Amino acid sequence: MSKDALLGALHQKYGKETMTWDKGGGGLYYYWIFDPSGKLFATADDRLKVCNGGSFVTYIGRGPENGSTDLANCYRSFFAVTAVLPRKPSSARCMTGSRIRKAIFW
Repeated sequence: MSKDALLGALHQKYGKETMTWDKGGGGLYYYWIFDPSGKLFATADDRLKVCNGGSFVTYIGRGPENGSTDLANCYRSFFAVTAVLPRKPSSARCMTGSRIRKAIFW
């Protein structure tokens, strides 16, 4: 699947991304962040980029008062869809190594 096809499908399903983060060799991240009622945010605090649904159990165990200030921002009510795309696709026609994640932060 091409980058354009993947992003087109995500835009069709979720709308325009709330923010992006270019990590250079670490990939290009796209974020769709929604409030608890499901409304897509047009913009969001850049500190939310460190929130990772895969680490949520760690966040709960550690608690916001024991984590960094940036992680404390993850203890808000929101839903996020994150797309991670490689910076250099394996070919112009096919992109490998992409990941789509959904997470709920309460």
